[in-house]
Amino acid sequence: MKILFNIAIIALAVINPIVSFGINNSSNSDTISVYPQKVVLITDKDEYFTNETIWFNAYVLNSNSNKPDTLSRNLYVDIVDYNGKIVVSRILRLNNGLAYGDFFINDSIHDGNYMITAYTEWVRAMSDPFVFTKNIYIHNIEQSNYISRRSIQNNKAFNAMISNKRNSHNIDFFPEGGSLISGSENQVIIRVLNQLNETLSFQARVYDNNDKFVTDVDVFANGYGVFSLKPLDGISYYANVIIESKDEYKANLPLSTNSGVSLNIHKNDDGDIIVKAVTSESLINEKFALLLKFGQEDNFINELIPNKDYVFSTDFFPSGITRFIAYDKKGKVYSQRLFFVNDNNFFNVELARNSFMPGIELSVPLKFISNKDKFVSGNFSFALYNLNECKDNNYSISENLKNQLLVNSSQAGLTIENDFDLNSAEDIKRLNLMLIASNAMPDIDYSNFNLAKEDFEKHFPSSLKLSGAISSNEDHRVATESFTVILSDLKGSIRKAEVTKGQFYIPNLYYEGSFKINLQITDRRNAGRAININVTLNEFESLKYKIDSNTKYQSITEKGPNWKNRNPWYKRLFSSSDKSSVSRSDTYFNPDQIIYMDEIANKNYTNMYQVITNHVHGLYHDQSGRLMFRGPSSIRLSSEPIFLIDGTIVDRSHFFTMNVNAVERIDAFRGASASIFGARGANGAIVAYTRRSHFFDPTTIEFELMGYLVPSEFEIPQGTVNVGNEHCKTIFYNPSVVVSNRKEVNLNIPVKLPEGDYVIVFQGIDNDGVPVFSKLKFNVLK
Repeated sequence: MKILFNIAIIALAVINPIVSFGINNSSNSDTISVYPQKVVLITDKDEYFTNETIWFNAYVLNSNSNKPDTLSRNLYVDIVDYNGKIVVSRILRLNNGLAYGDFFINDSIHDGNYMITAYTEWVRAMSDPFVFTKNIYIHNIEQSNYISRRSIQNNKAFNAMISNKRNSHNIDFFPEGGSLISGSENQVIIRVLNQLNETLSFQARVYDNNDKFVTDVDVFANGYGVFSLKPLDGISYYANVIIESKDEYKANLPLSTNSGVSLNIHKNDDGDIIVKAVTSESLINEKFALLLKFGQEDNFINELIPNKDYVFSTDFFPSGITRFIAYDKKGKVYSQRLFFVNDNNFFNVELARNSFMPGIELSVPLKFISNKDKFVSGNFSFALYNLNECKDNNYSISENLKNQLLVNSSQAGLTIENDFDLNSAEDIKRLNLMLIASNAMPDIDYSNFNLAKEDFEKHFPSSLKLSGAISSNEDHRVATESFTVILSDLKGSIRKAEVTKGQFYIPNLYYEGSFKINLQITDRRNAGRAININVTLNEFESLKYKIDSNTKYQSITEKGPNWKNRNPWYKRLFSSSDKSSVSRSDTYFNPDQIIYMDEIANKNYTNMYQVITNHVHGLYHDQSGRLMFRGPSSIRLSSEPIFLIDGTIVDRSHFFTMNVNAVERIDAFRGASASIFGARGANGAIVAYTRRSHFFDPTTIEFELMGYLVPSEFEIPQGTVNVGNEHCKTIFYNPSVVVSNRKEVNLNIPVKLPEGDYVIVFQGIDNDGVPVFSKLKFNVLK
């Protein structure tokens, strides 16, 4: 077992409170003021089986206020496998910062770990750490019967890596404010995690370098402990730590310093926030200032006198994490501290009744309870579960939006569990101790950014935008010629874009669901004969899979009992892929061979059969005249390749009897290159392109793309719902419950429930940026 001892003293000197993250803070008529965004996405569960649906709600918020952001129109949601490959994507149309959607998990999805990512163009323009990520696990119990040997090896290697990280422990010490000050009383946090960031149970006692007992560690949460220490100058200290009641280690504390500042922050009995700067003797007469970073503006206390209590009302802070920074008159940072404050602006949700009759559709009345007696307006969601399947200790149930918004997505480097109650004084006290051990938040100025007007559409497009790159299919070099790309769709819409340095861009498109477009390339003679076009509605690359405490072992590490009876290789090879992902038709490019008729005009061929039998490589014919590519062939099926004219499949006689002089070029596909044609291309493909006019006709390329998602309706079962004990299932899901200036609302559940215990998870964000999360338990009895 590996053990790492980290002396965690924050490198305060490199943090400059004056530096802000911005684009252009000067205000003029050529700029538009915008704010940073935060994306929060909530799924109905954390674990799924094939043929289930992932239901989700997403919120794009103003990072300053947590209110819905109305600038962005597009939200991109991807599912990424543990190799970092995007498996399926969705583009959602945002409505006042809210979007909801779904992923159906078909049985072609492999069993294993996946990561959901969600972002807007503006979020990706900032930096990847601001992209929302969430790990889930998808079970495919049938995959063991057709999994490849290589996949089994990869799963075993992945599991070995997870085991190594799980068995490698970190013991970290965090003095409050960053420094362990000699001669002063210091509060110190000890944190014990493995390299998956899973907290570990432990016990610990502190000793000096003479092995004299100093104090016990108070373990206040799994993986976290706290103790007070007044270190003596010249004396070092260590902790004797027992992890998981079996492994014992000696971990050294950081050395104390004669020149330092520690920020002591706590909440008194009156509910006020008390801040005190504890300094070493050498700095007792130094002049300090205090910076409080939250909300739109930075708040300064120009004079921070050491060892003096500064009192702040809770109403002074917004709900969430505030960053306190102590620095001197030269701007040198001496200490910083993160502290969570609840401004009591939350509201709770309660059931007006908790018992119902079986076998009927329910209308469940809710009441909103607010400390400030406020009416509620906003868009919320709710999910219904059977408590016998989805127990409180089963993390598969929907996560806590309030915790996700105010803590987990705050850039504080801390993740709290769903059962953490931010309305509980005891839980908030534990949270603030844990925040001492969190990473320092990045220096982001949450005041407005001034974005140049010409960049506004790029980061906040009003609809979809199609971008693409054109290169040579032979050497992959970017096309340098000047030509035009023309987009046409089935609706008759036509758009043009000039190609610059091999790139083109077509904005202001609006499509829902799967759609097809044709791209025409003008002046093909100048552009080169072998052209490759890459088209995308989303120019961002996938993010690397992030291993965390929700990452599980890959469950399939050996062949299933019916592995020998799986589908033959040729059926699996040419099986169609998930239609929900962004795809394109490769029919017209990447062939194995291109034959230009102009180059063989002197051969005086009279029919197409002569052309292809004399010039297509790897093609031979039998005594009956049937054609076959060397290599691929289907068992007990026709061995001939398929024939296409201008993209349309035709029979062999039609193909062979066409006018040779009408053909411009022939593309030949064999082996893996022909897989784009699906099962029909198992034996290869030969495609002929005709001369459609006296002039060179534009090359036409067809693409199938995925536009805005049209959310699926939750399928309501007929009759009384069957509630079993297989696994946690979502019985009903409503992504949009609109509440307008109300203190109560009825939840309509069009499902007939049998007797049993149930729970509704109701959550959302109101129009003032206040999150709500409530588990509402009820029963159905006769």
